[in-house]
Amino acid sequence: MRSVAKQVGMSAMGLYYYFNDKSELLVALWDSILDELHIQVARAIDGAGSARERLRLSIDANLSYWEAHPENFRLVYMSEQTVRGEHSQKLTMSSSYQNVISISLPLIEQVAIEINGDLRQAPLARDLRLSLMVGFLHSALINVRYPWIDLAKLRAHAIESIAIAVEHCLAQNLQE
Repeated sequence: MRSVAKQVGMSAMGLYYYFNDKSELLVALWDSILDELHIQVARAIDGAGSARERLRLSIDANLSYWEAHPENFRLVYMSEQTVRGEHSQKLTMSSSYQNVISISLPLIEQVAIEINGDLRQAPLARDLRLSLMVGFLHSALINVRYPWIDLAKLRAHAIESIAIAVEHCLAQNLQE
């Protein structure tokens, strides 16, 4: 609370006028971050070509947002509250989180239709997309000591690999 208060130019006690506790402040910060992410992704895919193209653009926009704001990545995916899971339900129930999901699932459903895939697999493909993006971002943003040969090329391959994994998930039902 003290760190945030200092950054916004007020006392820690002043924050309690707006937030009952650290948990409320954290959820408000998550909401702000996810709203920014949603806007960036929506702009990136607005009016773009095929669903498959928009999928790749959405992956790129997600990566670009977090790469430009690594501190936000840490706050959303690596804060003590997120890692322990004590506030994860507050995050996933927030309108901002739902907006991020609401842009990705219909897009993935459109990809399923475009490739004659299984629409029932869309939620699983959405989760696969997120887990692969977060994995790449964790590697690129957190594992900075690793001697990456060419992070830009790795990123381009990651975008294509994530998109292909989503398409593969939509094209096959592994439970059959």
